[in-house]
Amino acid sequence: MKKTQANKFVMLRTVVTLLERNEIIVSRISELQAATNLLKTRTIELESADNLKRTALTGKKIYKDSVKDSLIRSASGISGAINTYAKKTGNDVLAENSRLSQSAFALMRETQLLEVLKTLKEIAMTHKTEIVPFGITEEKLNVFIQRLNNYDEALNEKEHGAVARTGAVKSLELIFRETNAVLDSADKLIRGLAEDHPEFVRDYFIARRIKNLGIRHFSDHPPESNVPQEKINLPVTGNAAS
Repeated sequence: MKKTQANKFVMLRTVVTLLERNEIIVSRISELQAATNLLKTRTIELESADNLKRTALTGKKIYKDSVKDSLIRSASGISGAINTYAKKTGNDVLAENSRLSQSAFALMRETQLLEVLKTLKEIAMTHKTEIVPFGITEEKLNVFIQRLNNYDEALNEKEHGAVARTGAVKSLELIFRETNAVLDSADKLIRGLAEDHPEFVRDYFIARRIKNLGIRHFSDHPPESNVPQEKINLPVTGNAAS
């Protein structure tokens, strides 16, 4: 979550904790009980959306990098064998096209590397019989092709991850807006309890304050919120979630 969203989320957790601890009071008003249940649901939805946002790309990137490393190792052996074969047979064009080192592969952009290695695969398939004496067996060629296919799929998965992350960001914003409406409704209901339950009302509006906690994102277990014990004379809400 963004810093402001994280601060609002902590406020929401504090409010939910307070409402749960005062279940006897809350349960007497069906609309307030419904609002409490909905706020609980919203906290779960927000945590889920935030987790998706943070992890949509991470796992896929680790896998993609691993696949890329193994692919480059295979490609280096293939290109080296083709280059040696080309030089031995005097095929200058093939020698030039296959003059690619492991470091050169590593410096290429992802899409550029994919296209270069697809071309290398076609060259290797064309000369697969001739390069066997240079250490490129059918098995090694098949491993290279499989790793190339895996890398192609990993790049597509990365794009899907980026889409998922964008969707999660939009989902966070939408859930915060929906939560805002629920909190506004709860505010009105709880104001009506000021005469019978003044301490509960005061504590509620203290919990509704949004504090700058300097939180930019949560770990898998967001920090626990403590229901404030201070007292104020008049209920004043903080800014609602957005």
